[in-house]
Amino acid sequence: MTIKTAKTKDKSLSQLPVAVLLFGPTASGKTGLSLPLAQQFGGEIINADSRQVYRHMPIITAMPEPHEFAAAPHHLFDFLEPDQALSAVAWGGLAVRAARDIWARNKVPFFVGGTGFYLKYLTDGLSPIPPTDSATLEGLMAEVNAVGLAALYGELEQADPVLAARLAPGDTHRIVRGLAVVRTTGVPLSVWQEKPVEKPVAARFIKLALCPPREVLYKRIHDRFDTMLSNGLVAEVEAVFARGYLPTLPALTSIGFPVYFEALEGRMSLDAAHEKVLQHMRNYAKRQTTWLRRSYHPDHVFDSADAAEAAGWLEERLASRA
Repeated sequence: MTIKTAKTKDKSLSQLPVAVLLFGPTASGKTGLSLPLAQQFGGEIINADSRQVYRHMPIITAMPEPHEFAAAPHHLFDFLEPDQALSAVAWGGLAVRAARDIWARNKVPFFVGGTGFYLKYLTDGLSPIPPTDSATLEGLMAEVNAVGLAALYGELEQADPVLAARLAPGDTHRIVRGLAVVRTTGVPLSVWQEKPVEKPVAARFIKLALCPPREVLYKRIHDRFDTMLSNGLVAEVEAVFARGYLPTLPALTSIGFPVYFEALEGRMSLDAAHEKVLQHMRNYAKRQTTWLRRSYHPDHVFDSADAAEAAGWLEERLASRA
């Protein structure tokens, strides 16, 4: 696999505050690598994973363990309910606030996670799309349950054909988001996306990536899933449903809850659900790797979570101020 690394930065970046980004596919070992780096370089970790912001599901989201949280200060983990939406812009506002607080204490923010859209917004910015209110999003999710996603996708094809053409008909989160924007503003999301980009913060970003070979990564995914099962994954899913959260919530559709919902209702065997969710994890890792290759442009890619190797490279990069 060939992954492009970033070109030499403008020297003016040496005057900006430093932030380290660590991106990698699921189960690649980001947490295990980020902790020794944060400890060595006076860092604090800011979550850049769109699933680990949610409460009640530490197992299925692979939340850091208590001893890992204790190893370094952590920010933006485990603070939202599953029915609360968090856009990249909203995450960016919280993340930048946390970073500025870290810089004020002469520490280094480490943005760690597998949500590429979050990191892209942080480094490149996005067009100034107005926020959509939670009532509109909740109403649209109720419509998904009442009339089905296909009906809403058809509405999006009429209201914003450019966006609809870019989305899969089963992409609940983005279909709902597109309709929420056009209903709220009267302007298609695709039109907003063409407006000039606004960046959330000026910083010198050092972009690292962790990307093991595919066979290694897939074994790690399988091992992680076995650990999830032994730690009580199914009981955790049942507890989330018992709280009244629907499997069609955007926070849940991306991590296998609809599959387990079918199994718990008797429409699929639990073994079949496990295999389907495991396949979902492999597919997700593949999409993350594709984004890493095509869009991330890291300064360096590590194929294993070797803390000594990563620390040596990062120490040189920090010292160079380039």
